[in-house]
Amino acid sequence: MCLGCLGYALFRTGQWKKAIENARKVLIDEDALPVARAAVAVVPAMIGVLRGERRHANARLADARIRKSSKRMNSGVPACFNRLGFRL
Repeated sequence: MCLGCLGYALFRTGQWKKAIENARKVLIDEDALPVARAAVAVVPAMIGVLRGERRHANARLADARIRKSSKRMNSGVPACFNRLGFRL
């Protein structure tokens, strides 16, 4: 399982602390694929929104959008990350 998918699975199962820890690991890993980074960047934002942390969540969503639109990405972020995160 890719770490981006793991982050979303942890989010969906309510393991938010682990989901955020996973996201941090992926985001600092220089060897992680850009699509994995973009996918996992949405997870902390979604958690922030659900916790009511709008200011921090907006900053995280902006970062996720930048990662998603990066010219280095050859494939799109799965819709489950993309649509839910940007609608919250």
